[in-house]
Amino acid sequence: MKSSIEFELSRIDLNLIVSLNVLLKERNVSRAAEQMCVSQSAMSRTLAKLRDMFKDELFIRTSNGISPTPKASELELLITPLLNDLHRLLIPKEFDPFESDATFNLSVPTYISSFLMPRLISEVMKVAPTVSVTEANVKSNPFPQLDAGELDFAMHYTRESNQKYFSEHLGSIYPILYARKGHPLFDCDVTTIDVLLAYPFISMNVEESQANAFTSPIHKLLELSQKFKKPALRSSQTQILLEVAGSSDALLFGSNLHVDYFASSSQLFPIYSFEHDVEYHIDLFLIQHQRNRENGAHKWFKTLMLSQLKAVLS
Repeated sequence: MKSSIEFELSRIDLNLIVSLNVLLKERNVSRAAEQMCVSQSAMSRTLAKLRDMFKDELFIRTSNGISPTPKASELELLITPLLNDLHRLLIPKEFDPFESDATFNLSVPTYISSFLMPRLISEVMKVAPTVSVTEANVKSNPFPQLDAGELDFAMHYTRESNQKYFSEHLGSIYPILYARKGHPLFDCDVTTIDVLLAYPFISMNVEESQANAFTSPIHKLLELSQKFKKPALRSSQTQILLEVAGSSDALLFGSNLHVDYFASSSQLFPIYSFEHDVEYHIDLFLIQHQRNRENGAHKWFKTLMLSQLKAVLS
């Protein structure tokens, strides 16, 4: 039966190839021994093993050191690229974002994406001009996509206990109801939810998942309160929600992250806050597959993303 490549290589001391490469470079046994941090006698023994391995003298002694035989010169042409490939395999080059053309796929809730992504992409383009970012549709169950490598990072509302995922807590947010400038409620003293019930409300739509028993924070709030009517509109498009809220008396469910953004973009202002209702506070986690955790490109992008996310969440 024919021996496999793996079996044949397992019977060879590959360190001998490294020593041969040094001997070919130095053309001198003493200098080669110095480079390998071994004694001259040890290098001489290594040369003897190499001669036995290749069934050739490999080097002829000269007045200046040693000179390669035709066989050794032939091996030199093969060894140099081989060792370069091994070096790249075993000692990867440090990740350089400026030279990278990597693509990162991430899933971020729309209500965070609207002001996170412009900041993030601005930073990416400054230091990594050929890196690209793809934002996927948000899934309440992103784990199959993380498993398949279709997602590199997913922002999620719960910490994942499965050991094949790494979850990093980003912080927490709380719901706020927003109304357009000039809304009749701004002439009232809104201290309880009850006074809000005369008006329709609209909210961000988040896909529900029976697979991991997920209920979006806004839906959970509505279910627990038992006071709000069925929403007039649920949409995954932030701009649509802003236009509806800005042109009607509908109240928009947002979060504490939106105060400045809504005020500047659509003249929407907080009308009721759940800041002191801790049962409605929402934890946010950044989740990645463990297989990517030590990858240089992923570590760089995660650091950049976390700096922008924590700036937004603060």
